[in-house]
Amino acid sequence: MTRKVGFSPLEAAVYTRLTTHASTSSYSVYSHVPPNASPPYIKIGGFSGTRSESFGNRDEDVEDNMFALDIWGDSEHMGNKQVAEMMNNATIAITSSDLSITGYDAPPRCLLDFSEIMLDETEPSEPIYHGILRFRLDMNPS
Repeated sequence: MTRKVGFSPLEAAVYTRLTTHASTSSYSVYSHVPPNASPPYIKIGGFSGTRSESFGNRDEDVEDNMFALDIWGDSEHMGNKQVAEMMNNATIAITSSDLSITGYDAPPRCLLDFSEIMLDETEPSEPIYHGILRFRLDMNPS
């Protein structure tokens, strides 16, 4: 089997899930944020991966992948409540059922690997809350 990197089909599956799931379908979701986009929104990105040996066979072409979701609140909501709610909803959407990823067997279950909320004060006049979610999953090419 030819080894491949599944970031593009993974991104497409995550985008589809976030834009169609009841918990997140009302949010703007971007892979590339347009210059005129205003928060609140979710940005998909931060992909990384390694060969996985979690299946017990060193010859498996399984990918152990991670991806991040950046959650940006709007400056009118100065607390982190809005971002925390969006992070919760995104986690529900991503982990509620297996993702269907084109070119991969056995739709993988995503597990939450990391989460954080921080205050971004890059623009001192408009501080904004930024949440980060990182998910991990094994993908087995078909």
